[in-house]
Amino acid sequence: MPENFSKEDYNKLIDTLDIVTVFENKVGTVIDREAYIVLMQQEEENGELEILEGMAWRKHDEEHFEVKCEYIIRADNPSDRRKKLFEFEIEYCLVYSAGIQMTEKLFSRFRNTVRLNIWPYVREHVDDLSRRMKISELIIPPIRIEAEDVRPKK
Repeated sequence: MPENFSKEDYNKLIDTLDIVTVFENKVGTVIDREAYIVLMQQEEENGELEILEGMAWRKHDEEHFEVKCEYIIRADNPSDRRKKLFEFEIEYCLVYSAGIQMTEKLFSRFRNTVRLNIWPYVREHVDDLSRRMKISELIIPPIRIEAEDVRPKK
């Protein structure tokens, strides 16, 4: 039987929420350097960015829970779409404290808050990696959240 939660439960979660820590749990990078050099010489743009996201949570204790967020950011080689030009894989772990116990139902509503919390870290990481690898500037788009997912101010 699915759990239910009230608007008051969600508001209590948000009002008492705090981020205890954020850390990178896993990082991986793949680049086709030869194809990239050819693109740079031809002054072509990177292939279109594809961003994949995965998220899971687990309870630590009555007041703490952890969320793992995995992002894969990649672009195909514009000259050969079957090959990847580059791929960044990043997994972050966020540990939260809250005045209410997290449940599956609450988390389904809370996911967008996690996305808003972690997205600046993802963008900074990709920017830093692309600079260090000397590949052209990668602009990661902003997170788009539907209006119904935004809690109105009191």
